[in-house]
This record gives sequence, structure tokens and C-alpha cells, in this order.
Amino acid sequence: MVDENLKASELERFARNLENFAKTNPGEEMYYRFHGILEGQIVTLECCGVITSQGAVKLHQQMAEVVRSKRVATQQPGPV
Repeated sequence: MVDENLKASELERFARNLENFAKTNPGEEMYYRFHGILEGQIVTLECCGVITSQGAVKLHQQMAEVVRSKRVATQQPGPV
């Protein structure tokens, strides 16, 4: 069983990283760095049992929303 304080702390850290990711633009190196950090954080949280696979899907969806908003803002095409 995962400590609820640890879970809350890690999810807050993810939220902060997602917020910082949202402040970057696809043309910036930090955009890709934060993208990688968030991907790794989701995998780690799931592997350590902090979140379930459904929780991981929800976090990936949050990331995808930010990516989509950035594509619309910069008029970049999505993957084909």
C-alpha cells in the first residue's frame, strides 16, 4: 500500500511540472525536456504503485491536452 502523503506529494509535483511544461513552446529546448520529464514521471509513478494504469492514462491525457493546445497555438500539424 502506498503512503497517501507520498501519493499526494508526487501528484502535486507532476502538476507543477505540467504547469511548467504548459509555459514552454515547442520551439524551446525546455519544452522537450519537460515532455520527457513528465513521461518518465508517469512511468515511475505507475511502476512504483503510486498510481494505477488508469491513473497513468489520466495523466497522459492531461499532457496530451497541453500538447494539443500548443499545436493549435503554434499551428503545428499533429502526427499523421
